[in-house]
Amino acid sequence: MPKIIVTDQCFPPLATPEGAGGCFGILRVEDASLLELADTLVSTALNRWLPRGTIVLISSGSYLAKVGVAQYGQDLVEAVNRIKRALPPTSFVGHGPMMFMNGLDNMGTIRAVSDICHWLAFLEEKRLLVISSLLQTRL
Repeated sequence: MPKIIVTDQCFPPLATPEGAGGCFGILRVEDASLLELADTLVSTALNRWLPRGTIVLISSGSYLAKVGVAQYGQDLVEAVNRIKRALPPTSFVGHGPMMFMNGLDNMGTIRAVSDICHWLAFLEEKRLLVISSLLQTRL
């Protein structure tokens, strides 16, 4: 089952999972909003066949730092919906991990990452459990 991470330049270009299940495809777009990331994936996916069961995780640490939690959350919902409309119905789309290759020393962004994670855990507790069992891998 294909696993794709759609993210910004802060995410490492290679994420090798532990255990069975294959590698993640990583689509990185520098300084992109979540909506731009979603549109890039959708336009790419239209040119390729993505099978049922595809897992897409989307996140952008740089965009979160730029716009804050409220705008990021609103755009996340819209981005996930755009991707869901373009993929086969049995695919999973959700928020992905945020990694910062050069570390993170901005306390406001650290707090924003924490707030987004808390919000997602509250809203999608059951869905997040499903995705963790689907991936069966750790980054």
